[in-house]
Amino acid sequence: MNLSIVIPTRDRPDYLARAMSYYAQFNSIQLIVCDSSLQPFNGEIPMQISYHHFPNAFFVDKIKAILPSLTSDHVVLSADDDFLLEHALNEAVTFLSANRTFISAQGNYIAYYNLGKSLYYLPLYTQRIGKSIDFEEPSNRMKSYWGSGTQLFYSVYQKNAFCQIFQMADSAIRSLNLLEYHIGLSALLLGKNKYLPVFYSVRELISNSAGTNIGLDVLVSDPNQSVQYEAFVSGISKLFRMVEPQLMNHEDVIREQMVQYLSSSGAKRFYRVRNRNRQIKRYIPAQLRSLIYNSWLSLNRKKNTQNNLKMSSIYRGFPFGNPVDEARLKPIEEIILKQK
Repeated sequence: MNLSIVIPTRDRPDYLARAMSYYAQFNSIQLIVCDSSLQPFNGEIPMQISYHHFPNAFFVDKIKAILPSLTSDHVVLSADDDFLLEHALNEAVTFLSANRTFISAQGNYIAYYNLGKSLYYLPLYTQRIGKSIDFEEPSNRMKSYWGSGTQLFYSVYQKNAFCQIFQMADSAIRSLNLLEYHIGLSALLLGKNKYLPVFYSVRELISNSAGTNIGLDVLVSDPNQSVQYEAFVSGISKLFRMVEPQLMNHEDVIREQMVQYLSSSGAKRFYRVRNRNRQIKRYIPAQLRSLIYNSWLSLNRKKNTQNNLKMSSIYRGFPFGNPVDEARLKPIEEIILKQK
């Protein structure tokens, strides 16, 4: 497979060890770890993995640092707690190799809550299942991204596009939320995105997390965030001018699209829920939140199973009730439950 997998990590050695062990089993790929922990990883590193230590480096900086090391024609980022499926990555690489106007591709995600002795699964990013973004005009692709729920951060990319996206990312962008928007918008300005009907990724959800990352609503309005916000707008505008030079006022277009999105009912509802969850996190101890949520998940397990089977009957590429994809999920489940 003509693919480089880049695993960014920080201060999570157990997750990193698990991820390296999982991906080391894949065939014919390049594996790169960029670790910004203060101390380097002191565990066993498989021979086929290139480990890079950048103490306290910010995300953009450490990805930029490994760009010259990429040897494959396609690249994918994998969080240290995610499991990308080998067959899905291969399908994405095959598709991108045959369709050069598409620069990114991904498939279906499922998420899990770890209940200790078992896992609670559910589909993730359901609002954009099967929705490719393939308008011919870059501006239309960018416009369709706002509020779409499209996840491009962990897509498979054409290497040249991946490198350009990060080379144009300003190091002042420290918020991962804002960086996700930079990657998504930049990718769609450079080319089309394909949503493949394939079981693509398994991602962990943590019940204690209420979303500590700064929301786009705050990044746009808070003067304390103005440096990284302006760096983001400037970078996207520069790329926008490169791909559609005939348009005028590129920066104004981007700001207007953000305002329209944040004024929409969907965005207002999303940030209202986000702020509510932050309040819950502030006043309810983490252990109590986890106990309450795990109890709720256990009570709803039967209904959840039925919903998952229904989802699989409607859309291809989910492992619920599908023997082939269930077999692919099984070893991942065993890895997760084995980790203490």
